[in-house]
Amino acid sequence: MTHDQVEAMTLAEQIVVLDRGKIQQIGDPQTIYAQPANQMVATFLGNPPMNILHTTYDGAVFQIEGQAFSCPALQSLLPLTPGQRLNLGIRPEHMQMARHDQPIHLTVEITLVEPLGREILLRTALPVEHGATAPTINVQIPPGTHVKVGDRLPLHFDLDQVVAFDPASGHNLLAGLG
Repeated sequence: MTHDQVEAMTLAEQIVVLDRGKIQQIGDPQTIYAQPANQMVATFLGNPPMNILHTTYDGAVFQIEGQAFSCPALQSLLPLTPGQRLNLGIRPEHMQMARHDQPIHLTVEITLVEPLGREILLRTALPVEHGATAPTINVQIPPGTHVKVGDRLPLHFDLDQVVAFDPASGHNLLAGLG
């Protein structure tokens, strides 16, 4: 038994994730990491944790802070309705600076640059109206990439890695689908 998630992920064949004494998920480390049962598990495992985007589906795209992107995999798997709110999860390693030949899913503003040797961890936020606060979005980029605090960064996601959570219950809406 350990509280150290790195130790659990590297040594265990099976992990039991508990929250306030209740079992949240049981499984092998890679399955729990890639397919978290709920938002608590998604943000507990991984450093940095999974990013959670609070979106509204408008019938065609997911809206977030005046920006929009489509996610065909989710749209084909889930019975979505216009106006439906969803929390979409995406791990930092499944986001990258958009190249000229890739669609831009979101544009964020860099708030902190952490060079870590084999990668650079960026803390970013969605640009919001004056006075509002936006959740931090963690992005990992290759070393040698030249960015600075205040830069706007176009992001491209691996859309096959996006997880949908019910905003009320936190449950993974994709569990058992696809």
